[in-house]
This record gives sequence, C-alpha cells and structure tokens, in this order.
Amino acid sequence: MPPTFPCSKKRSNQRLVNDNQLLLFVSRKLPAGSQLRQWAERKGYELIDRSLLKFAPVPYRPQLTNYDWVFFYSARAVSYFFLQEPVFSNPPKFAVIGAATERALRKHGRAANFTGSGLPRQVAEQFGEVAADQTVLFPQTAQSRRSVEKFLGDRIHAVRLVVYRTQATPLDAPLLADVVILTSPLNAKAWLEATPPSPGQYFVTLGPSTAAVLTKRGINCVFPPQPTEAELLKLLSADNL
Repeated sequence: MPPTFPCSKKRSNQRLVNDNQLLLFVSRKLPAGSQLRQWAERKGYELIDRSLLKFAPVPYRPQLTNYDWVFFYSARAVSYFFLQEPVFSNPPKFAVIGAATERALRKHGRAANFTGSGLPRQVAEQFGEVAADQTVLFPQTAQSRRSVEKFLGDRIHAVRLVVYRTQATPLDAPLLADVVILTSPLNAKAWLEATPPSPGQYFVTLGPSTAAVLTKRGINCVFPPQPTEAELLKLLSADNL
C-alpha cells in the first residue's frame, strides 16, 4: 500500500507541479464569468471543466406536512426538490449549507433563514443552535453522505427525502492534467477510476470530505479553508500556480 500524505488547508511543503503547467481540470462546469475560469486564462492554462457525474430526478410525494425546516445540501438538491412543486401544509423555514445553495434557493423565490459556511461540521454546530428539537427535512441525492445530519445527531429530528440520484461517468481515457481540482467525493472517485495519479500532478479539493478520498489512495492534496472560488484562488496563488 502506498504511503498516505495528509491533505492540508495550507500550502504543501513540496511542489507537485512541473514548471510547464499546461492543463487544468475542474470537475464542474464553470460559468463564463467564473473567477477560476478567468484566472486560468490569465495564467495560460488549457482548461477542461466538466462534471464526472450525471443526475436523474427521483419522484416523491409533494404534499409535505409538519416540517419546521427544509435544509439543502446543494444547489442541485434545491432544483430537484422544487421541480416536483412541493406543497406545504405549514410554511417551513429554509436552511442552506452555503452561499451557492442560497443563491439557488433565491432563484426559486425563497429566502434562506439560515446560511452556513459550507463546512459540514461547522454548519451543524451553528444550525443545531437555531433548530434544536425541531423537525428538519433534508432533500438530497440517494448517494448523500448526510454529513450535517450525522454531526447533528439527536439535536434535531431529521427526515431524509431523496429527490435525485447521482451516477459517476468517468472519462473514457486517462487525462494527464497538471492541476486537478475535484469538487466532491463522487467526482474524485470517478476521476481516479479513469486516471491513476502520476508524478508531478497537483491535486486540490474543495474540502476535507473529498480530500479523504484522495488520502486513502496515498495522494497528496490541498484544500482551502472555505469551499468558495475566492478562497480557492487564494490557495492557488499562494502556491504560485
């Protein structure tokens, strides 16, 4: 078994990227105005941005009753939840794990009563203070890690609602990227299925859950203190990429 190098929120002590950095892969489609896309263009990277996952809705009974809160883990959970036009007997409060999910909620005409930092353990601690002993509905993918629910434990009454499924779609052939940014644990697993790590690659994740997938394979990586593009760019700039 290869040795495991722990991921870190700080700069790695050892540079893993060659001087001629050409190809940057991100496991997420970036919008035209993305700061990361603009940064890659300025630095002269060839950018490949695509998810390694595909998604499908899961039907659920849209008549929902007796929920104090609805908590969303992702923008995609928001979309698939409202796709089926849920009807509430009593209007609940809405909670989101982070800023991107909050923006998705606003697009559906709802305001978030709680917005987390994006870090599951921290979010659970903060959300547990405002939702203690209340009933919380968690729309999610069938493959969800349910991290916030697990950290909350019995501080709330959690109800799981599967609204979509996630399936890996690995690359058809290995991709020799110099910098690899993996945005979720499932994306990381799909990447490794098609592309074993090679010397000189620099791996970045958005947080500890995805980093754990890499460390189990003995792959060194870094991740920012917050899962945002702004913090990600600070990390990349600090490592002189």
